[in-house]
Amino acid sequence: MTRNHPELRGPQYRPATTGFTVVELMVSIGIVGLLLALTLPAIQQVRESARRVECSSHLKQIMVAQHNYHDAYGAFCGRSVGFSWPGRLDRFLGVEFNERPAIYRCPSDPEAQGRYNWEISYLSSSGTGIVRVEGVRQAGDGFEPYTRWNSTRDFTDGLSNTAAVAEKLPVPQTVSEYDPQDHPEYWNRRIRYTPFISSDMQAFVNGCRSGQWRPPPFSYFTPLSYTHVMPPNGNSCSNGPNIAGLGSVPYASTASSMHSGGVYVALADGSVRFIADPIDLTVWWALGTRAGGETVSIHF
Repeated sequence: MTRNHPELRGPQYRPATTGFTVVELMVSIGIVGLLLALTLPAIQQVRESARRVECSSHLKQIMVAQHNYHDAYGAFCGRSVGFSWPGRLDRFLGVEFNERPAIYRCPSDPEAQGRYNWEISYLSSSGTGIVRVEGVRQAGDGFEPYTRWNSTRDFTDGLSNTAAVAEKLPVPQTVSEYDPQDHPEYWNRRIRYTPFISSDMQAFVNGCRSGQWRPPPFSYFTPLSYTHVMPPNGNSCSNGPNIAGLGSVPYASTASSMHSGGVYVALADGSVRFIADPIDLTVWWALGTRAGGETVSIHF
């Protein structure tokens, strides 16, 4: 007889098992969970990196279209009554209206739809702002003016030292009028009323940062340009406690994005840079003007 014959098996004999014990199963689940915890952030980082590249590419395409527009008409495309620059640039980008989301929407922002002016992720710069003090309107000193469109000869600071287009988070049109508590995730997209009117930019910045503001009306959510008054991802504020007699354009419509730590900005020469939130404010102001005579460090 062989050793495996039933009669030769001792009383302690137990057949070999092929399954997992509870301990082994729990250890396996723990290892898989740990691997997922380590892997998912890396996957998210790779996805966001791809979104950043796409967002930067959109700005690059917009500026190529702007320069093509300049070659055709002798000036960069700006805003005029009844028209905004995206509508004028569509044919230079080779897109139809229904194809706009592919160009005017940053993929990092799920709220941006990219079709209408209030849904797009990118706005042109009006510089250090339309300063409205005691009802007086002053022309913007940035890439997009309010008196006439600019040609390359108007950029005495240099095209490479002047911001042209940057990211600006749109506010979802479904958000109610006064809801900072209901939708705090959208609060940094909104324009506040500052506690006082000021013609001094630093004083205005201090007031905008102070938190002594109140919510704006719904119709005051969607500026058509951004300004270089507040640093990237800072507050957006009107110049004064209410807008009666001051017009409808905010003093500070601030560049903002869903990217961590800053925003993408296209310069007037067509290059695209990532500008960090803590950029020196005087450098940010200088970058916003086309003919201010300031010196901008190449390392901004």
